[in-house]
Amino acid sequence: MCHRYNIRATSTEIASWFGAEIQKPFDPAQKTLFPLADVPVVLDTSEGRVVTVMSWGLVPFWWKPGKKTWKATARSCFNAKSETAHEKPSFRKAFKTQRCLIPATSFFEKDLDFQLKQANYFAMAGLWDRCQIDGEEHLSCTILTTAPNSCVEKVHHRMPVILDDDDKIRQWLSPDIHDRQPLERLFEPIPGETMSTQPAES
Repeated sequence: MCHRYNIRATSTEIASWFGAEIQKPFDPAQKTLFPLADVPVVLDTSEGRVVTVMSWGLVPFWWKPGKKTWKATARSCFNAKSETAHEKPSFRKAFKTQRCLIPATSFFEKDLDFQLKQANYFAMAGLWDRCQIDGEEHLSCTILTTAPNSCVEKVHHRMPVILDDDDKIRQWLSPDIHDRQPLERLFEPIPGETMSTQPAES
């Protein structure tokens, strides 16, 4: 599970990292992010790669007002298991056609801050969707998780899917891939020795 992460960067920096244009700027004052926060997202569109902002916690396109509010739905869908997202009703459409990157500089588990040793940022694999809430379009996203590596397993049984090179990013965002099988290698946890930890800021 990933329920807290950092992005210490501006939209301009994020756009530079991923070769994207800014569609909607991210407020850099928000450094530590939790579910329901507005977070920066990178996706490929017909007009090119863009950085935009979405609400963290996916609300699927078919959501309608009822017993479960959109916020309750989002809180139950801020992570998606990479093993099953392709078949779950909330995620399967997005898995086929609406994959994205969620930039981060670190993520947190059990009062520890996890970072990459050789880079000051990374991309987490994400899915996004849109629905109507009170007559307005609502864009939201979720972070995919996988089994932990040797660094994370000491404190938690899950970690984000991290795409740590350009080939993985291109494959994840490819509009020509719709099924899980060609993407399976991306869900393997990155090696534990590539990560470092430090006490999380309070």
